[in-house]
Amino acid sequence: NIKRRNDYAMWLKYLKHCEGHLLDEELAFYRIDSGTISNISKLKLIKDHYILFRQNENFGYIKAVKYTVLNILHYVLGK
Repeated sequence: NIKRRNDYAMWLKYLKHCEGHLLDEELAFYRIDSGTISNISKLKLIKDHYILFRQNENFGYIKAVKYTVLNILHYVLGK
């Protein structure tokens, strides 16, 4: 039960039970309006990722930091 990143949490849970495949095309787009819960600062987004890994995935401190940093690198280096 999390406010933000719940779509990401759902996919992580799904992939624990099923096989996933990497696609070269986008299948969905998000519309982010000002004032919505999705329109938050990048620092809060980083914190939300860390909390997701710690609480929902039950990762330890180091593993949660590692995956948070990997997400940042993935975003910065061009997805």
